[in-house]
Amino acid sequence: EISACLVGSEMCIRDRSDLFEGKRPVARHQMIYKVLADELAGEVHALVLHLFTQAEWEQAGHKSHASPDCQGGH
Repeated sequence: EISACLVGSEMCIRDRSDLFEGKRPVARHQMIYKVLADELAGEVHALVLHLFTQAEWEQAGHKSHASPDCQGGH
């Protein structure tokens, strides 16, 4: 499951995927950067990522930390 919001030039993404299983945070971020390469080359100047495996998402109580400008459920 993935959700995203864009506020001005700031993007916030929350993703829950078993593709992150066994991967460190930097590797998870690199996976997202690769998918968003074209978008990130544009006017996006800030990117907030909340990336979970299914087990981590359940352990977190189905919540991620709120991002200051992207609080709409993220």
